[in-house]
Amino acid sequence: MRKIFLKFWHFLVLLSLFSCRTEELVSSELVQQRQEYFNRSLWKEDEVYIKKVKQVFDEYADQARMQSEYGDVYWDYATSLNTYNESYLIAPVLKSGKVAGYVEAKRIDDKVFFQFTTDDQKANKFFSTLIFAKKDQLQAAETPDLAAYNDEIQYAAQAYTPRVLECKTVIKTLYVGEAEGGGSGQGGEVIETYTETICKFVDGPTHQDECIGEYDAQGNCTGGGSGGGGGGYPYNPEEEELIDECAKAMQNINDLRFKQKFKELNTDANLNGTYENGVFERAAPAGNSLPSSFIPISNQACTTHLSLPANQNGIFGLLHVHNNVNCTNGYVNVKAPSPVDMHTFFHILMKQANQHKGSYSEAYSVIITSYGSFMLKYNSASWPSNVTGSDFLKWKNWYKDAFQILENENQMTKENVQKTFAQFLKEVVNVDGLDVYIITENSAAKLDYNTTTKQTVKIECP
Repeated sequence: MRKIFLKFWHFLVLLSLFSCRTEELVSSELVQQRQEYFNRSLWKEDEVYIKKVKQVFDEYADQARMQSEYGDVYWDYATSLNTYNESYLIAPVLKSGKVAGYVEAKRIDDKVFFQFTTDDQKANKFFSTLIFAKKDQLQAAETPDLAAYNDEIQYAAQAYTPRVLECKTVIKTLYVGEAEGGGSGQGGEVIETYTETICKFVDGPTHQDECIGEYDAQGNCTGGGSGGGGGGYPYNPEEEELIDECAKAMQNINDLRFKQKFKELNTDANLNGTYENGVFERAAPAGNSLPSSFIPISNQACTTHLSLPANQNGIFGLLHVHNNVNCTNGYVNVKAPSPVDMHTFFHILMKQANQHKGSYSEAYSVIITSYGSFMLKYNSASWPSNVTGSDFLKWKNWYKDAFQILENENQMTKENVQKTFAQFLKEVVNVDGLDVYIITENSAAKLDYNTTTKQTVKIECP
């Protein structure tokens, strides 16, 4: 009995030593993950869905009331339970440093429904193990225990509702000590293990969503207008935003005069020429009902830049070619917009568009290259706060070094150029409201950069 007691006591001591992470550490993770989701689960998860659901929650939730009533949703430990079709997840909710429950998010068509649960002790224990145990003491497994859920399965069958049971198991292993040896092959390490498993149905009817937004005077949920009261919340707010952003780009592309100038410039003769040429668009003088005018510009042979005229009044648009021919040894002729192009867009085209067209968003700059044609647009009514004249030198130095490395390593491919330029926009320029599209004569795809995967992301405009 004494040995059993000591063994159990050692187990409890080691459990506290090896499995307890500090509340301070968890709190710091909570603060970090409020800004950007990071997968801390032991499994592969549907990260696209988790990020979108988090975005919906961040946009529509009454954060103060949610935190007071339930706690903080710990999105980094959300699990999609083996589903990867943007349909289902559960995420733990922490309050006062402990798992107080979880939120369930289920998507049906273009709406997402939320349900908070606080009385599921098995799920709470599972998430507590996952969050607070030291990661080197955990193993992940997926072992459905259907026998434990016969009642729920029978209920689902009676309701004629097809449902799929998914389970995830955490196995924790602890080294307790050495057993007393009594002979050959006896004794050795004593290992204690325990498991926590959570199983959920991921198909079938959903609960009505609990209101994550605000209430009106009559007690009705007003979260996001259509949210609450069983109506769900819009699942793709960024798609609606993308449509609005794309509309301005497509307005230019669908303009017949713009389309004609784009076709005239985007030719092999221009791309393989020894100088840059282009066209700028100037607004008609104030009070004049005439349409804007397109005026051609070019430069001398063996040049790699293009200058606007001294009179820049009303110039809100520019199309020009980055030619392939390089007359200067050692100079990298980059087939992407340059820092000079960015500077011109912000400090000339946008300012002129706002003054003569009434909005910064009317400005555009198109850079045509043999690696694709890029369009710069801006989608905000306010001037970008982090764009000043001093930014240009930082942009220029990073850009020059990054593309020189590609040239030196013989990696100047279309994919690498677009990826490096997208990284430049995201990590160096980093201007909210600046959009860049890869365009053709009839289409546009928004160019972005994933800082986690280090890859470009292209989203086709509808």
